Amino acid sequence: MNELPNSERGVTLIEAAVAMTIVAIAVSTAAPGFMGLVARKRLEGVAAQLATDLQYVRTEAVARNEPVRLSFHADPAGSCYVIHTGAKAQCNCNGPAPAACIAAEGGLTLANTDAASGGLTAQAGGSIELPLAKLTTPPEVSAPAPWAAHDAQLAAASGDRLVARLLGLDRNRWQQLPDTRHLNCPADCSAELAQAIGPGAAHPLVWIEGDLRLDGPVTVGSPERPVLLLVEGQIRLGGGVQVHGAIVSLGATWNTSGSSDAQVHGALVALGNVGGNGTPTIVYDAGVLARLHGQLGSFIHVPGSWRDF
Repeated sequence: MNELPNSERGVTLIEAAVAMTIVAIAVSTAAPGFMGLVARKRLEGVAAQLATDLQYVRTEAVARNEPVRLSFHADPAGSCYVIHTGAKAQCNCNGPAPAACIAAEGGLTLANTDAASGGLTAQAGGSIELPLAKLTTPPEVSAPAPWAAHDAQLAAASGDRLVARLLGLDRNRWQQLPDTRHLNCPADCSAELAQAIGPGAAHPLVWIEGDLRLDGPVTVGSPERPVLLLVEGQIRLGGGVQVHGAIVSLGATWNTSGSSDAQVHGALVALGNVGGNGTPTIVYDAGVLARLHGQLGSFIHVPGSWRDF
């Protein structure tokens, strides 16, 4: 006797509807708990990052022997905070990218006597606070202020993009150029820098992998043969130091406290925040930058003695 196989039975529409209702109830019950878990994890991540940044601020303050602040800012789009030196709440982090600020408390000198550049002594994507600075501008230029703060283009662009915009190449390309000289000086870099540049500034492009410390008296470059120094760490220019050309600070912060009675003829560019109580003199020199452009080819001149991104 042959037995017929068991017939397969499907699911009725009513059974499917009941099952979907049960699943929907289960999901709606679990969703608030899951979303709450995601929110808690995000909050824990932010708290961990804040704790790390607070420790970093403490370590930097001890290392620099000066106040380093973490300032909170409220905005309709959300709150944020920024780490900086200088006066309290002088920096803000509104906008698509954190804007760098200049908040130097020392009696530094900024000079720009070139009327064609507009006479600006400093530009920044964030705020500028220079209560003790000595400023020199062209007498024929009647500008509302000797500097330009909260520049929208500077505030919106990243450091790497601005290196390419300012110098014609991004930092990786500058590092890889065959004629780029690389230095890492644990102490005074005067002798090593002079040797790297060579007689008559034969090699004007130098990448400093770390801090640049020049105790002085020493002259780097000349008005006829200026140099371009790209510095990853801090810049400390002692008394009697003269630099002809452009210095680019690639770090997150430049503390001017290590610089006193030094002179930069050309331009100084800082991609991060600037603070401290140093007393350097920075003179915008269009002729020096034009000659540097001629030597390097990719260099684009800066319309001011100090530019901060």
